[in-house]
Amino acid sequence: MSTSTSTSTSTSTSTSTVTTHRVWAIGTQSTCSFLGWLTQLGLSVLWYNAALSFYYLFTVRFGISRHDFAQRYEKWFHLSACIFSISTASIGLIFDWYSEFQINQGCWLGAIPKGCEMDGTCIGNGLLVGWIFGGIPMLFTFLALTMNNIVIYLYVRKTLQQTRKERRMTIQEDPMTITSIAADLEENSCSHHCEQENENIQTSNNEIKKNREDERQLFHEIQVKEVAT
Repeated sequence: MSTSTSTSTSTSTSTSTVTTHRVWAIGTQSTCSFLGWLTQLGLSVLWYNAALSFYYLFTVRFGISRHDFAQRYEKWFHLSACIFSISTASIGLIFDWYSEFQINQGCWLGAIPKGCEMDGTCIGNGLLVGWIFGGIPMLFTFLALTMNNIVIYLYVRKTLQQTRKERRMTIQEDPMTITSIAADLEENSCSHHCEQENENIQTSNNEIKKNREDERQLFHEIQVKEVAT
């Protein structure tokens, strides 16, 4: 009797520790919580994408050097990404908020408190915490990438238009500029071709000289034979 009781107890204990009964699924609630912690920690990638967009904004639009950016701003991007991801991931692990996904494989935030879907006591805390843990970095990154890229595009477009306008005005004020620009373009485009052509002319001249020397030598030999006869 004691043997059967211990067996049933161990069976129920092992069954309670299993995360899921899906085919090919392995692990316990502890491994699921650890996977959820890693998933939340991985959202720091979104913060770093946003940080890269700000890096390009500061260097391209505002002309901040890489050294100044590293000294003044880079540490704050690292701190914000690390503090948010580590703190939220640890909070979810401490309060045991991580559970298995209902549709796909993996573990992250689920119903809070856990198991409330069984007795119908859920009040939507899981959805609220999910938006705080995952929605904030996603929305922030989306807005940062969109706005920063638009600002960079408009700045580069304006700079190119201004450069073309200044060059057009310079050409109109100084007509000789057209001649100089055309001469530079012709010289640059013809440099390689002219070198090759000069080499071909030199080779032809050398061949002509050699043919003339051969003709002179042949004519001299003919004259010698005629005198001998």
